[in-house]
Amino acid sequence: MDITPKAARAGRRGPRQPGEARPRCFGMHDPPDAPTPTGRARTGPADGRSGGGRASSWRLGATVERIALELGPAIAFFLTVRFYDIFAGTIVLLVAGVLSTAVSWSRGRRVPVVPFASLALTGVLGGATLIMEEGRFIKMRPTIINAVAALVLAGGLMRGHLLLRSVLGAGTEAEPAAWRRVTIGIVLFLLGLSVTNEIVWRTVSTEAWAGFKAFAIPALDALAFWLAYRHLRRHACSED
Repeated sequence: MDITPKAARAGRRGPRQPGEARPRCFGMHDPPDAPTPTGRARTGPADGRSGGGRASSWRLGATVERIALELGPAIAFFLTVRFYDIFAGTIVLLVAGVLSTAVSWSRGRRVPVVPFASLALTGVLGGATLIMEEGRFIKMRPTIINAVAALVLAGGLMRGHLLLRSVLGAGTEAEPAAWRRVTIGIVLFLLGLSVTNEIVWRTVSTEAWAGFKAFAIPALDALAFWLAYRHLRRHACSED
């Protein structure tokens, strides 16, 4: 016999059935009768194209473009390390980072916070690498970037802010609970990537580490954000 109070039983819901209306989107602390967070009209169907249906703010292309812009400097760095050394590679990484950030700015006509912060850290660590002629500084770059990003996301979540929603620029109409789950997953992923980078650069050759940075890290990033995107799409909600 189910002795759960009626109100609690009414609040439970299993998997969404085909054709069942999606819940409205609310902020982290919005009550059920609060207005929807945005005033955008729904302009796209379930696949995000125009013509009615779910809101067309699922901009996966922006995330893919961001990863591609990070991949270019990483590959240039790997090739330079492969044929020259890590110091020449550091110079190439700095130059490529400036160009990548400039492209991000030119496409959005605004300061790209994440690429700009990454470029600033690259400048500090790259400068230390060149001045002190010590390659370990630039090797620690992925560790520091991922750890700082994880701490920022975790801190925002603890304060009730879904920072990942702003960073990705996609899936803004997903349920807040889904965004919280994705944020926790990304935080754990970034921390794991930080630990992995520390293990790799301390145990393999510089060339092997450069290959890990150029190919393995972007591939893992792409996989993590693809899984996050799938989860958000699965838990999308209506803004009506």
